[in-house]
Amino acid sequence: MKTGIVIVSVFMLTMFSVSAYIAMTVALTKEDFISEFEKSVSSAGYEIPENIDTDQIANAFIVTSVVFSILYLLSGIGLLLRRNWGRNVAIIVSAFHLMYGLISLGMISISLPNLAIGAGLLFYLTRPQIKSEFEKTISIEERILGKEFE
Repeated sequence: MKTGIVIVSVFMLTMFSVSAYIAMTVALTKEDFISEFEKSVSSAGYEIPENIDTDQIANAFIVTSVVFSILYLLSGIGLLLRRNWGRNVAIIVSAFHLMYGLISLGMISISLPNLAIGAGLLFYLTRPQIKSEFEKTISIEERILGKEFE
């Protein structure tokens, strides 16, 4: 297995840990999260409209973190097992990093790392040499004895 695939897999599994930790922390301290969210919005000079439920924002944040945790875990394990579905999930996660980087262009410290991660992962995972690592290969036994051998 190529070292780059292992590095990408470790990155995905690390991001799984971070994302799962964030989801659990926000779920366990939801009131504090909502309070800090409201403070940061008001300190930026904005006001939360009355029809916006901050509890729903916290729940959406938790659900999003859980979904990304699952995607990171699947891609990390799939890459380690050299499964094409793992590579495909990693490509989807990379596309999300790119989209988030583009959406957050106003905040360079958030935008640039996400753009770099997304572009780098997409470039690496779509290279022909890497793609071929995830294709099924026929073992020597199957070549010699045929597909019936098990």
